Amino acid sequence: MATVEGLDHHFRFLVLAVETQAHATRRYLLDPGRKGLAKLHAREEYIDNLKTVVDNECIGAIHGDGSLPRDRLNRLRAIQGIVMGLERIGDCFVRVLRQSEHLSCPDLQAITDVEAAFSAISRGLAPIQRALLKGKVEGGLAICRVETVLNRIYAEGSHRVMGALEGGGNPRHLIPALCILQELERVGGEILIIGEAILFSILGEHIKVGQFEALQKTLSKSGVSNSVEGIDYRAIDGTRSGCRIGKVKGPGVVPEAQSRIYKEGPLEKMRRERANNSRWQACCPGLVPDVYSFHTEGEKASLLLEYLPGDTLDEVIRSAGDAEVQSAFDSLERTLLAIWDRTCVAAPGATDYIPQVQARLADVLAVHPAFFRESTSVGHATAHSMGELLSRCAAIEKGLQAPVSVFIHGDFNTSNVVYNHATDHVHFIDLHRSRDFDYVQDASVFLVSLFRLPMFNTRCRHRINRGIDRFYKVFRVFSEQHKDASFSGRLALALARSFYTSTRFELNADFARSMHNRAIFLLEKVQDFDDRNWSVFRFPEEILFY
Repeated sequence: MATVEGLDHHFRFLVLAVETQAHATRRYLLDPGRKGLAKLHAREEYIDNLKTVVDNECIGAIHGDGSLPRDRLNRLRAIQGIVMGLERIGDCFVRVLRQSEHLSCPDLQAITDVEAAFSAISRGLAPIQRALLKGKVEGGLAICRVETVLNRIYAEGSHRVMGALEGGGNPRHLIPALCILQELERVGGEILIIGEAILFSILGEHIKVGQFEALQKTLSKSGVSNSVEGIDYRAIDGTRSGCRIGKVKGPGVVPEAQSRIYKEGPLEKMRRERANNSRWQACCPGLVPDVYSFHTEGEKASLLLEYLPGDTLDEVIRSAGDAEVQSAFDSLERTLLAIWDRTCVAAPGATDYIPQVQARLADVLAVHPAFFRESTSVGHATAHSMGELLSRCAAIEKGLQAPVSVFIHGDFNTSNVVYNHATDHVHFIDLHRSRDFDYVQDASVFLVSLFRLPMFNTRCRHRINRGIDRFYKVFRVFSEQHKDASFSGRLALALARSFYTSTRFELNADFARSMHNRAIFLLEKVQDFDDRNWSVFRFPEEILFY
């Protein structure tokens, strides 16, 4: 079994070997005589061998002791990432040497500042051991920033190469120079990966330098911290929103209640979330998290949000006792009906359930290609293709206006509802899709999110089915109170949408097929309904239960 001392010893020698290779490559490029090429190639073998040794020692340490503390395990995983980056940097230097055989030292110097490039590389390699040992975030960030310098050098040099080529310059010299610039740019990319591995060893979470700097600026704007050191960041797993989400505490913050939620994503999505948060706060104070700060960076933006104690509703259903699940459902029902009553507007409006399916059709088929369906006929009976079925239902949907609108959540999954047992209140999160729309959208998403909870033993399924039955009745009563004659037809389309599109997140083939079949059944039932008096359309309630 590898010892800690042996691993650290070999790791230090690997870093030194790559540093030495960098210095030797610089000298070779600046030496008009170009001596020592064979020695440089030999050092590549030494680097490759050391990388293998360190990698094997890391694997041995990780798998040889099942009681490794988290920080030690993170450090070993970081070292594995670093040594792979170092090996690839060594390979880049070899390719630089090969290309340099096709142009002279003055020709290369005319294209780019070799000293500046290798000075930056040295600033990326020299601090690796110290940054990893001391565990200082600023050390990892400094290494990451080297990539920006090398990107700038590449951009300036490639611009000169293209200008020279357009001016009739000799491509035999210019193309190798461009290749060298590309290799130096790749070195910058590997140094960035190394810096981010060091950040991982400190934080215990994978986070890109741009994301960390956005986090730092967002925290600073909120007054939580001006220092990068001591920040406690923990990613929140399982999100499908396309955003990076994590729980963060500033230095010295101990109480869980003083944590914050950091969320980073596309600029427009974050702007919508901030605007919707403000509207929710005005409409229902305390229902959604407060926004402490908002920071934009190019096409990205980040929010620092209030941390809401409690568990998401899916966690409550999975692990809480029957009494707590009942309390959570009671609280959610009270809250939801209060929101709908408060925001309800009698204004007929079109819905877009079928277009939502059509927009996600390719994504579903990418995960489940067996769901592809062509038109088939047996005698006078025809089963339309999925495309034809959707087109027919889309035409029908145009005549199915919702009589009222409410301010909907927009992504009303059980994972976006937080229940605080201590206060017996629910809260809503992930609000970028909120809008004034048909309440049936939230109703269908919520029912299907209950349906697809991955709990299949009899007791758990009975709990889920009770919840589905309860909220289906709540939604139906609301529709009756508002004389919503087309409720059943719209619910059929909305549920078909939710069942079908949810299959792209489900790899259990049998369960995914069950949802797919329910979607097709509902679409065909709507298609075959000849009487356009939707008040007599019978919604098949049994389809809601598994």
